[in-house]
Amino acid sequence: ALVPLILAVRDARPRRALGIGLLAGAFFWIPSISWLRFVSIPGGFGLMMYCAAYVMLFALFVSAWIRRAGTHCWWMNLAAFVLLAAAWVALEYARSVLFTGFAWNLLGSSQYRNAYLIQIARWGGAHAVSAVVVVVNAATALTLIQYIERKDRWKRPHPELVLAVLVLGAAMWDGRQCLRAPEIPAQPLRVGLVQPNIPIGYYYMADRFPFIRDTLRRLSKDALRAGKMDLLIWP
Repeated sequence: ALVPLILAVRDARPRRALGIGLLAGAFFWIPSISWLRFVSIPGGFGLMMYCAAYVMLFALFVSAWIRRAGTHCWWMNLAAFVLLAAAWVALEYARSVLFTGFAWNLLGSSQYRNAYLIQIARWGGAHAVSAVVVVVNAATALTLIQYIERKDRWKRPHPELVLAVLVLGAAMWDGRQCLRAPEIPAQPLRVGLVQPNIPIGYYYMADRFPFIRDTLRRLSKDALRAGKMDLLIWP
């Protein structure tokens, strides 16, 4: 959730916003890719901090926008969550392509169980789902900031929150319609999946390559004995 991050940096100076963003990114990325310690401890830690830096840049952008534009003007808030969503998606895309790219753990991937919402990915991949998540989080955070800073704000409407709910509702409705559409007749495809359950570190040890090859060959033969396969997939 991005709501706590946005609340934490809403009035922070640039240096503090960078620190909060880096800390938030580190709290997410260190456990997420901790398995890299089996490959290289310095390299893994460097990648964790590199990924956290993108969260840091987002936090800086959030802080700069709110400190400059405030949260009391509803149409500026509408612009805010659109820009915040664009900024987050731009940073995710940059992380996915720069320096060969590292597209793990996109925000949109967190919605993998929400079958209706993720159908919007057909229009823009996981980045489209990320954008919707950011819009809802940003609208929620901006509304909460108004409650915190202005005690009488609960008496007034919140167009930014209403629009975010409409965006989410439209995405969910579109996904529901997509899943309820008649299926297109297709020829069945028989697929075999080979899962060797080999420790990730083995793939970086030359002396383990024969073991990996023999394991994949053995499991592939077992899969083919089950019947004719149109496609056999290795990890």
